[in-house]
Amino acid sequence: MGINVFFSWQSDIPIQYGKSFIEEALKKAAEEISQDLLVEKAVRSDVVIDSDTKFRGGTIPIVQTILEKISESDIFVADMTFVGESCSQDESGDPRKTPNPNVLIEYGYALAKLSDKRIICVMNGNYGKPTEYDLPFDLRHLRHPIEFIIGEDNCGKAVENRKNKRSQEKIDLIKALKDALSTIISEQNLYIPYNTQRDEFVEKWLIERPSGLLLGPFNTIAEMKPMAGAPGTFLPARWSNGLCAWTFLRPVYSQTKCDVERFDQAFNLERPLPIFGQTNLSYCETHYGKGLTIRAGDYADHVEITSIVLCGREGEIWSRDTATVDLLRRQSSLLYLNVEGLRDGLASQLVFLKSLGIIFPLKWEISIDGTKGWILPDYRSSSSPQNKTCAYVRLEYVTEITELDNAETVISRFMNEIYDRHNMTQRANWFS
Repeated sequence: MGINVFFSWQSDIPIQYGKSFIEEALKKAAEEISQDLLVEKAVRSDVVIDSDTKFRGGTIPIVQTILEKISESDIFVADMTFVGESCSQDESGDPRKTPNPNVLIEYGYALAKLSDKRIICVMNGNYGKPTEYDLPFDLRHLRHPIEFIIGEDNCGKAVENRKNKRSQEKIDLIKALKDALSTIISEQNLYIPYNTQRDEFVEKWLIERPSGLLLGPFNTIAEMKPMAGAPGTFLPARWSNGLCAWTFLRPVYSQTKCDVERFDQAFNLERPLPIFGQTNLSYCETHYGKGLTIRAGDYADHVEITSIVLCGREGEIWSRDTATVDLLRRQSSLLYLNVEGLRDGLASQLVFLKSLGIIFPLKWEISIDGTKGWILPDYRSSSSPQNKTCAYVRLEYVTEITELDNAETVISRFMNEIYDRHNMTQRANWFS
């Protein structure tokens, strides 16, 4: 369920200077914030008064529909452009200007249902400035509308001048609307559920296909997508052999996309690590974010990768790693998971997201693939351990992380879950 933005429009002035201009900017601003931020406009253009309704008392059904949609919306945007004059006069003796009456009715209803904290007013100042004396009395206590100025008489007669004026005004209006929408979303806690799944996120970075080589059950060729505007070359990469683990850490609620400069600064300062927290990392990058890889070797036709972490600008972190098992005990077929590495990798990722200002809670998913047949060690006794064979092709776990959780607590919950599934005794402390 996304955030609904209701647009109250008027068509008393040419739509290219009002309704269409504002609607295009509003949809673009919403799109830049989140794909789940939906813009819906009043459907007054669909009103048809026929013989069955013309002489009936009360409001026609479409009016009730509009009011219901305003009640169900999260943010109300009104075009307060002046379109008429009243009988009263301002201090200079001129008739007072007024916005469209339908917009004023809808604005008043939104004020009662949503409060002024969820209302954004927009105005084409070419038809009158939003001064204290021109605004209707009930609007004077509010912040002035977002103003743009565009019309036949201020764009020049040359076609190119009109295009340039419209283009710059559109850019400025998009930015102002984006800032206003983001402020309301943040201050009113209008959080959108984050719906992007792991595979959707990874597809923004990698194209995977079977390697065609018998090097292991989980080997694929992964081609890094190029940066926007860069030459269309790819970096073929083959995952190293071994058990494979992946994690996906992301917000429970959609976030405003972090600007590039802040994202780059946080990434370079905090350097979020792959799943098992190794060092000696190489950079990778696309238009969507930044990442780090650990290369096991460079070959003529590919590079071999043991670890990768990819960070998106909406607070997503995907990591894949083949250094799953404690390297010192790999030959024994005992599934001694590298819990310290898991903790260090997750801890660095949490620090990075906090530095971006990502709003908690977070959702953390982990899967260790190819575990069936491996031996889960019994930690209770070294003399007569009751080890058990892992019964699952993959060990999967999903949990929610709050600001009060730390990485060690989360990894302990994961390990406890694995041992519970196999009816095995948990360790009192997985990190001792």
